[in-house]
Amino acid sequence: MKSIAILVLLGCFALCGCSRKPDTTSAAASGPLGSPTAAGVRAAAARPSANAPSAPNGEPILVAGQPTGYFRLADGLLIRTAKRTCPSARPRQEECRGTRRQCKADAECSDKPNGYCKNLGDNLGCGCHYGCLADAECGQNQACLCGDPVGTCVDVTCSQETCAASTHCATYHDGCNYKPFACIDHVGTQTCTF
Repeated sequence: MKSIAILVLLGCFALCGCSRKPDTTSAAASGPLGSPTAAGVRAAAARPSANAPSAPNGEPILVAGQPTGYFRLADGLLIRTAKRTCPSARPRQEECRGTRRQCKADAECSDKPNGYCKNLGDNLGCGCHYGCLADAECGQNQACLCGDPVGTCVDVTCSQETCAASTHCATYHDGCNYKPFACIDHVGTQTCTF
């Protein structure tokens, strides 16, 4: 009797076929017309892009959802694994908010390339800043550290080839600015002095 019941069940599966739940990963990661949703952007940021090289214990730094060639390691150091032109997230739609304003929007900051309007804090109000998208836009012994909305020129005193095996040619933010790229094993104490 049991063998007949098993044969009936197998016959039903054969006739009905197997069905799998559809993969909703790609649908969940995009909103109407394929535009990314916040959940999709978080999911993309959590996994390295196919275009981004992997780094041990690190996550890729993305700008406007695009890989930059920079990774943030678990201890806070930023390393560069590939030399790329930085993506740009400007012009942004939101206006700069501040009690004093030299600018309201990125479009007003056009004296130099890659201008954007930023609140300077400390009651200084909104002002224009100018960044970079490529190393060639920076000075000698500098690299363009990709960021949002554009990159920042940072001094470089090393290359990965000049650093000992236990260190990285890396930078980090001390709360005020990015420190120069140097051979560092970990961030250590962060101090910000004006």
